[in-house]
Amino acid sequence: MNRRGFTITELLVVIAIISILLALATMGFHQWQVKANVESEVKQLYADIRNMQQQAMVRLMTHRVNFASMNNVTFLRFTDETDVTGTQILQKNLSYAITLSSSFPASPNQYFEFNNRGLMIDPATKAICIYSDSGATVDSIVIMQSRINLGKLKNMGGACDVSNIDLK
Repeated sequence: MNRRGFTITELLVVIAIISILLALATMGFHQWQVKANVESEVKQLYADIRNMQQQAMVRLMTHRVNFASMNNVTFLRFTDETDVTGTQILQKNLSYAITLSSSFPASPNQYFEFNNRGLMIDPATKAICIYSDSGATVDSIVIMQSRINLGKLKNMGGACDVSNIDLK
């Protein structure tokens, strides 16, 4: 460097270093954003399912969580045994596609129900998973007959099954 200022080479080196650092920061931020979005989606779905369980107990009515597609979930309330269609309480479009465990009924109506005591009617444990390589802390929900837990997939290449999920 001379006394009059910086040379063009020095400026270009500094600009190149700044550009590389910005590129790395942008990639890291995007990965962090995906991770936060996956966790948020799983936790919101968990809260909605817990709310349906509580509403079933408070209103003494059967409540159903119905998965119309892998990006759409509908929450229904049934007034009594003769009510076959139910009343829609809430419908959500999910940002990330979910995968359901094999313990769900076959398509097209994949659902589970809570009875008027807040217990899942089907005794088979069910799992809902979002496959993502984002490193999210929670990416799955496990629904047992009387409990609902958040979880983390052990193996991203494995099945959406309770044996492949670490409960949190």
